[in-house]
Amino acid sequence: MYIVGTWESPGHHERFLPSVENLGLFDLLRGEVVLGVGIGETVEGRGIRMWHLEGDALSCLRTGIDEGIGEEDAKKKSPFSAPIISCNRHYISSHNREGFSAKFNEVKHALENETKEYEIEGGWRIEKEAEDKEEWVMFCGWESVEKHMAFSKKESFKEWSGIVDWVEGFEVRHLRLIEGL
Repeated sequence: MYIVGTWESPGHHERFLPSVENLGLFDLLRGEVVLGVGIGETVEGRGIRMWHLEGDALSCLRTGIDEGIGEEDAKKKSPFSAPIISCNRHYISSHNREGFSAKFNEVKHALENETKEYEIEGGWRIEKEAEDKEEWVMFCGWESVEKHMAFSKKESFKEWSGIVDWVEGFEVRHLRLIEGL
């Protein structure tokens, strides 16, 4: 289970964690999330692993407005409004961060052509797992897992996959919203 939100700063979020409001939210998730273990620790696979992203990667959640640079981009929706959301974690050595960013910006259009109506949102992880490691976290909206998987068989994927040269590893998870929360 992923709980995604926006905060003014990591400190603001940390002050919210022990609040009555936050603990009340966890009552809704009883049985799904275990409280009382350290962040990053789990009990039978249930626990909380938390990280913050630099910048305003998820502004669409806070504002409720889909904004873009151009007229075409302004029509795009938040990836969090899609039936399926891919959470893509790219593990990068610190000395490859600039190269990865340049390559990502160069080939991003190949992915944008596939996600069509949904924005691609992402940001650099603030809390690093190691000083010489970086992590780029990206969210994309998809109509289905099958549509996402079909992208890997298209010619445009060859261009997109050029980012692999800049990463040490990556993880892709498919998410969907839980109705009623």
